[in-house]
Amino acid sequence: MKKVLLLNLMPNKIETENHFKNIFDNLNHKIDITFLRMETYDSKNISKSYLLKNYEIANNISFDNFDRFICTGSPVETMPFEAVSYWKELINIFKSIGYYDIKSYYICWGAQAVLYYRYGIKKVSLKNKKFGIYDYKISGINPDNFYFSNDKITIPVSRYTESIGQQIKDHPSLNVLFDSKEQGICMLENNLLNEVYNFNHFEYDTMTLKNEYLRDVKKNIPIQIPENYFPNNDLSRMPKNNWTKNAISFFNNWFVDKN
Repeated sequence: MKKVLLLNLMPNKIETENHFKNIFDNLNHKIDITFLRMETYDSKNISKSYLLKNYEIANNISFDNFDRFICTGSPVETMPFEAVSYWKELINIFKSIGYYDIKSYYICWGAQAVLYYRYGIKKVSLKNKKFGIYDYKISGINPDNFYFSNDKITIPVSRYTESIGQQIKDHPSLNVLFDSKEQGICMLENNLLNEVYNFNHFEYDTMTLKNEYLRDVKKNIPIQIPENYFPNNDLSRMPKNNWTKNAISFFNNWFVDKN
């Protein structure tokens, strides 16, 4: 049994919980998840009673009880890191994860945040939101492929910002795993810290990008149809899920303890 501490920073808590539960149900490992929330932030999208019943806060747990740590993304990516209301609390969690040397996986803004905190890697705004399904190939810089059976992965992307790729490549502690000439870096790791950083979203289910698109259209937020997602860009057609198999491969291998 692998005990996972999952810091859920997403507004739709239950949807994100289900994303991970659905993937973990298909793994070769038995997973016990403890959901973690920020004590210094009051979620506006879910009841306090639900959070009190289903989530822990950092001050009430023993970090050394966990085998793995996952940090989700958060819709605060256009803000400076220090302007995020729970930034100090988040840093303390990052410190605890490092102190107890817990094997960790950081997603989207969560990856940007910990890379900024640990290594000073800055992020920049994109001209247009990077939104769709994209392919990434194993990096020629570091052709180690422990997590996947193929040298190409497909993954959903939903970001307004990106960490500066050259700063990542120049840092001696960081190894790029998968990238794309057109889309930039997808995944990287620091072997010494047992950390993997993924700027994109293996955990998304088939309809997540459609739901994000319709949400933004309803709010009159400028948004393009997600690329490479709907067949012939026809919103009435079912998107093809060609990434969850990659998620299962990644997590099956990530939960293996390397010697």
